Amino acid sequence: MLKRVGSILLAAASLAACSESMVPTEPAAPSGITQVPSTPDQSVLATLTCRVDVAANSINCAPASPAPVAGRSSDLILGGQNIYVTLANTLPVNNGTTITASLTVLNRTVQPWGTTDGTTPQGTGVRVFFLTPPTSPVTVNAPFTGFFTAPNQQYFQYSGTDLGGDGILSPQETSLGQTWIFTLNGAPTFTFQLLISTAMPAEQGVLRFAPALGVAGGTYFNAVWGNAANDVWAAGQAGTLSHWTGSAWSSVASGTAGDINSIWGSSGSDIYAVGSAGEVQRYNGSTWTSAGTSGGANYGVWGSSASDVWIVGLAGQVWHTIGDGTYPTWTTNLSSPPTFAAVWGTGPLNVYAVGGNRVARYDGSSGTSWSYVDISAALLGGEDFRTIWGSSATDIWVAGANGVLLHFTGGAWTRQSLGSAIITGLWGTSANDVYATNEAGDVFHYNGTSWVAMPNTGVILAAVWASGTRDMWAVGTNNYTTNAVVHGTR
Repeated sequence: MLKRVGSILLAAASLAACSESMVPTEPAAPSGITQVPSTPDQSVLATLTCRVDVAANSINCAPASPAPVAGRSSDLILGGQNIYVTLANTLPVNNGTTITASLTVLNRTVQPWGTTDGTTPQGTGVRVFFLTPPTSPVTVNAPFTGFFTAPNQQYFQYSGTDLGGDGILSPQETSLGQTWIFTLNGAPTFTFQLLISTAMPAEQGVLRFAPALGVAGGTYFNAVWGNAANDVWAAGQAGTLSHWTGSAWSSVASGTAGDINSIWGSSGSDIYAVGSAGEVQRYNGSTWTSAGTSGGANYGVWGSSASDVWIVGLAGQVWHTIGDGTYPTWTTNLSSPPTFAAVWGTGPLNVYAVGGNRVARYDGSSGTSWSYVDISAALLGGEDFRTIWGSSATDIWVAGANGVLLHFTGGAWTRQSLGSAIITGLWGTSANDVYATNEAGDVFHYNGTSWVAMPNTGVILAAVWASGTRDMWAVGTNNYTTNAVVHGTR
């Protein structure tokens, strides 16, 4: 069981494929020309180069040369589809003077479009710009013009009810169609280029989830931690350890047959794994060896450095390095301590442990004193904390059973909720980029203002770790039959 503490898929035959484009550098609009707002949340999702053959009654859009673009996924067209967006059209109607089709937009990312907080529509929705207009003498009925990458660019805007009743295009949702009319003026063929652009809650964040393949291991993973995007460890059942090196996963002997519940390292050559049998395993860059055994199960490990590592577990058990690599059992001065599920801190003098309905803090500036944090104002009952993460001493998240989520911002603890399932993992790269996972398979992202639910992964998730805003890993199990690893990327 899991750790417990008690550019485009072209759906119509006439549309082929497209590629992505980096966000263009936007110069200032000339005086007197309306500029289309372009904020940091405005992402250019794709660029299409399209050719219309009047005689064949076809609209074909093909990708540019599939060269990697810095900061954008280089996975272009596979089997006629793009990973981010589908622009589909009805069969064009050609009356000899015009060629007409209804075009829809499908959101293929894990983020909602046309919103910066996941619930409030931005208003501008999804814009389809003509990066280059139809070649002369053809004209198009695009109803808007603005300055995006150049003056007077035409665009179609899918917004409001085009994107559903909430005015937001959710993941896997298709917009209503808009009628595109090309006036031919005698042209037998013509071409044009499009930019598809929209606002998202985390424009620079993860846009897709993909199951990791070829991950050796048992039936479940409990923990994930990495030193870098190409150096990630997943750990779990019966001492299972799997290592991602940037191109493949490999199974690594851990030196224990007990379940590993948590993993953390100060570097790629100094990593700790702790587990249910009380064991502590340590990795030196080549092999894992035993670093000791506690009297009870260990559930959490964290450190501020190689010489300052904390391990917590059963009945309030706390281990701490004393500088020479040994880990004496340290009984805290707390009364009736709970079983601690996780530990985290901002440095050697400020460490938190959570479990049950308790948050405990070690204040090294006052000696070896632990005390319970007063979170009573945020407690309503039913709390069973499982995980903790923060970006600083004044930005701390604690979460657990029943979707309970507490947030400390320096003055007080406030209560929120993310669904109703047990929140199993928290990890972030900054105060504006935090991920949470739960046992129902949900992934949530916090952008500094609001939590946004991403599509369900279909697996039971136990932990999450991210190397950056565009690279996150979540681990767990496929109904306790095989391990599960989900990779979030762009």
